[in-house]
Amino acid sequence: SIRQLLAAVGSAAMGSETKVYVGNLSHSTTKESLEDHFAHYGEIAECVVMTEKDSGRSRGFGFVTFTTSAAMDAAVRASHEIDGRTVNCKRAMRETRHGGKHGSTDDGGGGMYNV
Repeated sequence: SIRQLLAAVGSAAMGSETKVYVGNLSHSTTKESLEDHFAHYGEIAECVVMTEKDSGRSRGFGFVTFTTSAAMDAAVRASHEIDGRTVNCKRAMRETRHGGKHGSTDDGGGGMYNV
């Protein structure tokens, strides 16, 4: 949905400085279970599991935005198992319309997160 897309892109205040991409999620993983898992690393500003528009089924990845870079760093350094699956956790990088990857949202190019 557009709401999920906007949540995944996040606000310029948080940007990708504190956002992580979480891949290989189980289709049963919910926003709540993702948030519960990552709350151990620090306060979460935003959490989203990306879903298919038509079915609402998980697309197998999501984003977690922490309030501090220290929490994000701790989460990226750790290994994670959520709902019985080993998941990938990487710092989210913004991909601009020009195809380049940037670590912040103030690049002026818009775009989506990509890892």
